Amino acid sequence: MDELSNPYSEINNPYVRRQYYDGFKNQIIRIWYYLNHGLGLMNEFKYLIGGILATYYFLKTDNLKLMIWMFVIALPILVFAGWFWTHKAKRTIEYFDIKYTTHFGQYNIRLQEKQIETLQELGKQIHKLNDKLGRLKKSSFQR
Repeated sequence: MDELSNPYSEINNPYVRRQYYDGFKNQIIRIWYYLNHGLGLMNEFKYLIGGILATYYFLKTDNLKLMIWMFVIALPILVFAGWFWTHKAKRTIEYFDIKYTTHFGQYNIRLQEKQIETLQELGKQIHKLNDKLGRLKKSSFQR
């Protein structure tokens, strides 16, 4: 069994980059991804949205153009929030989740690493055994 490949070398592979990152279609997908995460963040900040709506109600305006401008201005802010969350905040949160996990969580991480090592060793042993059996079969046909 082969060693695990470095995930960064796979992600930065030129073929993978062309297929999933470069191009107009992938840029639109990324914008949608950022917008989706930005909307998810804003959903978590319901009180903030409630404050904006309360301010709008407090101004007592029925101006449709103002509502459209509020929407147009909010879209890039939400896309930026999604981008920031994806590229900056998620990594920090994942780091703290792993660093400050419970003892049982740390045990599970070590257990998974041990299982991978054991499976890799078993794979090597199976390949060695397969090679020996292949040589035995070849020698039995030669008689």
